[in-house]
Amino acid sequence: MILSNDQICILITTFSKRRILAEFTEKKIDKSWGQHPPIFFSGCGKSTNERWLPTERTPSNWMHETYDAVNRLIDMGFWGCYLILDDHPPVRRCHSKHLNVTIPEFLAVLDATYIGLNGWGQNRLQCNGDKLGVKFLNLENVTLDFKYKFSLHPAFWNLQRFAQILKIMIDDSLNYGPWRFEKFAGLNIKIPIKWRKTTYRVSGIDMSKRKLFPKTIKLQHSALYFFQKWFPPLRIIGYYYEGPYPIIRSGLVKKGKPNDWFLKYLIYFGKWNYYLELKKALSVIQK
Repeated sequence: MILSNDQICILITTFSKRRILAEFTEKKIDKSWGQHPPIFFSGCGKSTNERWLPTERTPSNWMHETYDAVNRLIDMGFWGCYLILDDHPPVRRCHSKHLNVTIPEFLAVLDATYIGLNGWGQNRLQCNGDKLGVKFLNLENVTLDFKYKFSLHPAFWNLQRFAQILKIMIDDSLNYGPWRFEKFAGLNIKIPIKWRKTTYRVSGIDMSKRKLFPKTIKLQHSALYFFQKWFPPLRIIGYYYEGPYPIIRSGLVKKGKPNDWFLKYLIYFGKWNYYLELKKALSVIQK
């Protein structure tokens, strides 16, 4: 099944105070992800243009406003969507073909609900799910009992199912924040079992833009645990995930403050322009 970019999109969720982070993330996507699908935003109240989907919800009402946005995207004719929170920009070149073509086709062929880009391996939480082999570039089928099967790190969603999962969580919750969704949706038995069984994570090494050797990555992460007591900067390796959309775990902001490990990654790897642009954006939300 071949899908066009007319059927898939990117949704960046944010709120007014952090709008500058959403725009920063969009800028990095434009630079790193070639011929990416159209980008839409949610969470800033009334629409300022056709890409900013309107909502009357409050900033603490993430599930409702995302539900509204997803349904608007469905009405516009989109089938699949990359959900990206406002503080999860890529930090290296993306593998555009895998993001534009391979992953959407995998979702369609597998009749899947979700494919997470913060994948398995590289010191991520283990669930020991089945690996699908070379044909599917070693996607991992996440186990039914894995709590974070609907992680809000960047991921590709079946929009119809995502809308219904959000509705189930809204009806089941008193707190509508993103972290409650991430923490509890994966184990909510009201969500159809087929949808919970058809969640996947990428093998980052197999989908990276860079040519990498699995043994090399494994040695890097072994060294991380052995040497980090004496050389703490090595911990950066554990925060970075190499994949089709290279990211830093927890994004730009962690517990309401700039994520030090994101900043340290940019410093240690000499990404000075990125660092200075990010500091400027972060200074705005800290006022």
